[in-house]
Amino acid sequence: MPESKPPIATPSGYLLLSAERLAELKGMVASSDPAWLAFKDYVDGRLDELNIYNDSPENRALMYLLTGEQLYADAAWDFASELMSVENVRFDSYLHFGDLMRHAAIVLSYCDEALSSSQ
Repeated sequence: MPESKPPIATPSGYLLLSAERLAELKGMVASSDPAWLAFKDYVDGRLDELNIYNDSPENRALMYLLTGEQLYADAAWDFASELMSVENVRFDSYLHFGDLMRHAAIVLSYCDEALSSSQ
């Protein structure tokens, strides 16, 4: 029996997000899907916090990508910047450095249009 190959995702231009998934998410936003509204409420309820144990810069960056609201880009940048300013990248190993770079990479990828040249 021939081996079936998984479908190849179309690049969206954004890290870790295929064009198909991005279109699906934008459709959820447009239709006020309950899952979208729950995610939005979750992120909105934590914008005043910088707690890596219940939120992430990535959530805020995704909110910006889906809404285009500057508030979320600023919140994503602030969160990622705070994490990088207090964390010692030599703490454990190169793996810890990767954790910090994930935050920065997603924020820079998703929020590029909203960030200043110095950011």
